[in-house]
Amino acid sequence: MSKISILFLFLGITSGCAVFHPPDRPITNFLDDHLAPKNETAQTLLMPIALPVGFVSLVADAVIVNPFKQIPDAVNIAEKPFTEIDYYPSVEIIVFPMRIVTSFVMFVGAEITHCLFPIPSSKDSPPQGEESNDPNQIESDEIQDLNLEISEEKEGN
Repeated sequence: MSKISILFLFLGITSGCAVFHPPDRPITNFLDDHLAPKNETAQTLLMPIALPVGFVSLVADAVIVNPFKQIPDAVNIAEKPFTEIDYYPSVEIIVFPMRIVTSFVMFVGAEITHCLFPIPSSKDSPPQGEESNDPNQIESDEIQDLNLEISEEKEGN
């Protein structure tokens, strides 16, 4: 395989990477917003400096910042196996070691997945009780309002 085809294969595989998603690269965004010149001539003259600095900032975003940023979501996912079994307390003795292993595997898997793919953070979703722009949620709210109106009409008759 030639070097060009390997490069295109690598770019194709990593095109969905979280580092190429603007909210997941704060260092590169800072450099673009505050240090990038607006003049085309200055951009052209600074290209030999800007390319290595941009590459290092993308690597720092991918290897350092993004994994630390995704830890709270990975912890939330890793806590899921620790739901209590109310009806069999004695089974908890058997299940607990499996929960520890499962929790660790889920944490590592969630961390890797959140670092590689631009999955929305749990912080991005609106809290319970607040309005969202999700059309399915809006339809659900409208259905609940209609059900409430129908029940009020039945009570009035």
